[in-house]
Amino acid sequence: MRIFTIALLIILAGCASDPAKVSEVADREAAGLPPPDKQFSSFAEFELKPMTFSDAIRAEERKLEEAREFDQNVRAKLLPLLDEWHNNNTAGTGTLILEPKLMGLRIVSGAGRFWGGVFAGDSFLDMEMVMVDGTTGKSIGKIQTHTESGAWAGAYSFGKSDQNIDEYVAAIIHQYLVDNY
Repeated sequence: MRIFTIALLIILAGCASDPAKVSEVADREAAGLPPPDKQFSSFAEFELKPMTFSDAIRAEERKLEEAREFDQNVRAKLLPLLDEWHNNNTAGTGTLILEPKLMGLRIVSGAGRFWGGVFAGDSFLDMEMVMVDGTTGKSIGKIQTHTESGAWAGAYSFGKSDQNIDEYVAAIIHQYLVDNY
């Protein structure tokens, strides 16, 4: 019984999102995204628009609830960075407007993962963000991310990898902004 308890604790400890792992994935994924036409440091003001959702997400209440939670997580991750840039940048002019849109979302619930295991399928999050020069109204870039947690990863982690997917996407977007400042 003691060995079983220790093994269970080791497995559960491995399910928590490790900040170093999140950072490593964010660095790698952000580096693969196309750079904007204009560095973000050339702006003086920064605006993060409320996230919009695709028709498919708005059609299902459960998805809409998850999407709103994801929007809050993204805002919590990005707004402090944008505030820091605003307070420390004296050379920039104009406003950078960030327009996030959640295109697709499927997060397997803890109960779904418990009862269905690997048969509950993959979790995924598809998002795009358009960066707009507020002075000209022209797009200076667009990024798209598709992040997923495979069915096997979800089953092995008892659904924790399903629940952490929004943390990874928010970290990727954050790192992209930092890399292009």
